Amino acid sequence: MSTYFSHQLTKKYIVIVGSLFDDYRILKDGKFIKIPVSYGGKSKIIERYNRRDVSFKGVQMTLPRIGFEFSGFYYDKERKLNRLHQFVGTSTESSVNALYTPVPYNINITTSIIGNKNNDVVQIAEQIIPKFTPDLKITSNLVPENNVNLDISLCLNSIYIEDGYEGLITDDRLITYTMNFTLKAYYFREITDKKIILEETVNFYDFDEPDTIIFSDTITANTI
Repeated sequence: MSTYFSHQLTKKYIVIVGSLFDDYRILKDGKFIKIPVSYGGKSKIIERYNRRDVSFKGVQMTLPRIGFEFSGFYYDKERKLNRLHQFVGTSTESSVNALYTPVPYNINITTSIIGNKNNDVVQIAEQIIPKFTPDLKITSNLVPENNVNLDISLCLNSIYIEDGYEGLITDDRLITYTMNFTLKAYYFREITDKKIILEETVNFYDFDEPDTIIFSDTITANTI
C-alpha cells in the first residue's frame, strides 16, 4: 500500500502565477484602476459578463480583467536530475528527514486579458510582455519542511489577439489577448525518515583463509 502524502504543489504554483498578475493597473478617465485577477478560463469569464444584469446598480463583474488556468501537464526529460540526490530537513541523533530529487514537469498555462476597450487591454499587455525575455525566473520554497528552495521558470510562448468587433451594433465588443505560458515545475515524492549511519566497521580478511579477519577498523560515518 502506498503512503499518503501531499505537498500541495499545484496549489502553490497557482498562487505563484496568480501573484504575478495581481498588481496591474490601467489609467482610465484620469484614474488608476486595479485589474482583477481570477482563476478560470476565458469562456467562463465571458459567460459571466454576458449574464450580468445591466439594470442592476450594485457591484457586478466589470471589464477589463485577467483570467488564467492550467491547461495541461507533460514530463520534461531535458530537466531530469540525479535521482540519488536528497534534500535533507530536520534531524535527530539517529535519523533525518530526506526528500529525493523531484520529477520535472511542464505546465501549460493559458492567460486571458479580456476587455471591451482596446486601449484598456493594450495597457495591461504592455506591462506584462517586457517582464518575459521570454522566460521569468522565480525562486520559491516549494517544500518548507525540508527548506527546498528552487528556481522555477515561467516562459511566455505566444500571444493571440481576438477582437469581437463584428456582430450587431447592440452587442458588446470584447477584445481578448490570450497569452500561452509554460511553467517549468517540479513534483516531489514523500518525505522519508532515514536512519543515520553513525559508525562503519571495515574488516580485512586473510587471502588464504577467507574466514580469518586480520585487521578491523571502525570509523565515524554520520551519513544516511
